[in-house]
Amino acid sequence: MWPPQPTVPLSERPWYWVAPDPHLFPSGGNLYNLRLTAALRAQQVEVLWMDLETWRQGAHPPGIAWFDSLYLDALHTLPGGDICCLVVHHLPSLHPPAGMSGADLFGQYEKPILDRMDALLVTSEWLARWLAAQDLAAPILCVPPAPVQPLISPRRTSLHLRAFMAANLIPRKGILPLIQAIQTQAASFKDLVWSLTIAGDKTLDAEYAAECQAYISMHSSLQEHIHLLGPLSQDEVQAEMARANLYVSAAEMETFGMSMQDAVAAGLPVLALARGSYASHVLPDEPQCVADTHAELAIRLLYWARHPEALTPLLTRAAAWNPWAGYDWPAAAHHLLAQAAQCRIC
Repeated sequence: MWPPQPTVPLSERPWYWVAPDPHLFPSGGNLYNLRLTAALRAQQVEVLWMDLETWRQGAHPPGIAWFDSLYLDALHTLPGGDICCLVVHHLPSLHPPAGMSGADLFGQYEKPILDRMDALLVTSEWLARWLAAQDLAAPILCVPPAPVQPLISPRRTSLHLRAFMAANLIPRKGILPLIQAIQTQAASFKDLVWSLTIAGDKTLDAEYAAECQAYISMHSSLQEHIHLLGPLSQDEVQAEMARANLYVSAAEMETFGMSMQDAVAAGLPVLALARGSYASHVLPDEPQCVADTHAELAIRLLYWARHPEALTPLLTRAAAWNPWAGYDWPAAAHHLLAQAAQCRIC
């Protein structure tokens, strides 16, 4: 049943998680909302899910409303009664449409909405720093997600490059420019044994997904190497990570990057475009794991396709590097409660 029913009596100040049904489509934001609220309930916090229309009807006791930033367009005006907080999974200004200025979009459209909030909840230190530099009135709470703990023993070798990416097929994930950049290196990739497997929803932007698939289909040099699987279950993603020897992120912007975090927890080295919160997920002091452009990403992949043995030391380092050790969703819930109390919003 969705939304889930209350598990404990309403407290003096209930929490309302105002967000779409997280089961409607796969995304890091939906997973974060689902897992964090479950952890809060486990700590005896009363959390009620509702969509924006239900919340606006006002048929609920005064409490703390946590709005998913997917609802940003509808938050220009807020009725009184609740403490209002924004869960900032993404902002359009961080990846503005072509021809638009991110600074103008933020200053004219987003900042007035954020300044109406009593608090902002973000998922990364990078986004917390970015928002802190924007002269906002609201306090910023930072609660990263917890990684999925791998249940599958890796079966990794460095015999051939086996790269994996979990990303919905939408423009912000940078999939089309990456495969186009790989195609420009087609002659160099010729006769090499390698693969890039991409798992992600194809329906959120069906036109873009079709463009990606059509581009691969048009080039025989890509067809046998790049595979678009569609959405996978968590267990299936973990199985793909266990078989891979490199995780790739081509995203133009990641405010956190939960799939990269899961790759790190699974002992995979991450190759990422230098955008947003990428630095939390790449091995320290490994410049070959970071690229400034999609063309550079393609060059890095070409190098490891030619020299898969060069992945061995990265795999060794990645297996021993676990910056999220000991951090789980109960800890995330505890951090949110502590920060909310410090800001006097609960």
